[in-house]
Amino acid sequence: MPYLKADSAVVRSLLDVCCFGLGNCADEWGGGIFPTIENLIEVCSKLGAQLPRALVAAILQSPFGVDEKMRLVGLIGPNVESRSWLSFGGGRSDRVNASSQLLVEKFGESEILDEFFGAISCLPPLAFLRMMPTGYLQSCRLRGGLYRRAASVLRINSLRWEGAENEIATEALQLSSKFPRLLEELFRFIDLQGLCGSDIEEVVVLLLQASCPALSVSLKHSGLRLLVKLVERRPAMTVIPDPLMAK
Repeated sequence: MPYLKADSAVVRSLLDVCCFGLGNCADEWGGGIFPTIENLIEVCSKLGAQLPRALVAAILQSPFGVDEKMRLVGLIGPNVESRSWLSFGGGRSDRVNASSQLLVEKFGESEILDEFFGAISCLPPLAFLRMMPTGYLQSCRLRGGLYRRAASVLRINSLRWEGAENEIATEALQLSSKFPRLLEELFRFIDLQGLCGSDIEEVVVLLLQASCPALSVSLKHSGLRLLVKLVERRPAMTVIPDPLMAK
């Protein structure tokens, strides 16, 4: 397809069909469609087309084998349209997360791990990231550019922040200009997962105190509502502190 342009209507339509098919009809398609999807992604990558976030999610929840998923997502790499909308309702988040947990077992033997991380960094936070060894992101970070940015996003979305709260808040604010839904999706994930902890509270407070164009009025309201819930989720005190011992 040498006559196609990266932003052509044909390319966008083909990608939309792939997203719909993988997300809704993949069980009927079977593995025979894999080469077609692979070729389309390769062509789009050569054209310099930014692929939609929905395509990454659709591949992860598809019935393809683990190796096929790793290869397809790795072909996409960090060249993903980060501003596009991606709905994770209707149990889709659970399906994508379950598929991703299976892929973690392959991380140690994958030769395209940096490319894989580059692609999944476009997704909203997923629970499996909290179980991923942090050392896997180091190679991606050292490559610099889009890969370093991807590693930073995944670190934020993993919510493993103990001892690095100031650094996390600073990185999140810097990245929010490129990933405008980063903070919105992060707040939503923390809320829906029922998470809590002093490190999460501190990061939310730091974000709310910052002066940044990405922090809209509605986003600050969301952050304040989340902060109230985080305080309510604090574990109950089993022993009342002795005020005399505090002196």
